Amino acid sequence: MLNRRIEDVMSRIPVVHLSPAATVREAAENMAMKHISSIAVSQDENEALIGIFTERDLITRVVAEGKDPQSTKLADVMTKDPVTVTIDQTVLQAIGAMRENDLRHLPVIKDGKLVSMVSVRDFVGHEIAELDHERELAMDYWEHIR
Repeated sequence: MLNRRIEDVMSRIPVVHLSPAATVREAAENMAMKHISSIAVSQDENEALIGIFTERDLITRVVAEGKDPQSTKLADVMTKDPVTVTIDQTVLQAIGAMRENDLRHLPVIKDGKLVSMVSVRDFVGHEIAELDHERELAMDYWEHIR
């Protein structure tokens, strides 16, 4: 399971793109309306990814700092140059990148273009169950050799 490719678990729902000049309010409205928790930031859908704006960014960089969502631009509060994975990397590699960088969302790139966004929720099922099973096996092993 952990060796499955990202392509096998990623969402087929189109990624929402906004420009860096869009406001936080626009991003929040899109997130609420489309039931998503992250927005890709690029000049347009065909341009390279320059940032990502997430619920965590909304809380820590806007609300907690008292910024006005109506006037604050995504360029000022987005995560710039986000960590990404390619479509052919494994779920284990993606989980590792998320853990190492304290991320909940990871853009997926294919041929230099953003094709999807994966989140921790995408891995909650099989991968987490497999990790738990491996941990139980390791604990059983250590119990038996004591």
